Amino acid sequence: MSDLTARWITDAEKPSDAPTIGWCGGDLSQPTWETYLSRLTEDEQQVVTAIKEAHERDGLDVYGDDMNEGGFLLSDGRFFQCSWRAWGDLRQAFVNKQEGYLRYYAGV
Repeated sequence: MSDLTARWITDAEKPSDAPTIGWCGGDLSQPTWETYLSRLTEDEQQVVTAIKEAHERDGLDVYGDDMNEGGFLLSDGRFFQCSWRAWGDLRQAFVNKQEGYLRYYAGV
């Protein structure tokens, strides 16, 4: 795959020159991790895999509403930020339980 890594940072920590990857979501199909990856380009697969690894490595308990405060800085200098629904899609794919994006939508 790639050596791309990611780490969670706040918007205040985001370098001003970091190109931002914006992602929207709300996928009602509740894909497994494998299905989620199969729908992406190779670059997108590397990005979300790095984010999944950061999420697991750092024990992050990040919900959709946390996306208002930050995102993931990638080792290549890009910044990944997404909508609440996109994060819900991604996180539900991480855990591979097909619970749907709403399970991870807001940390209430």
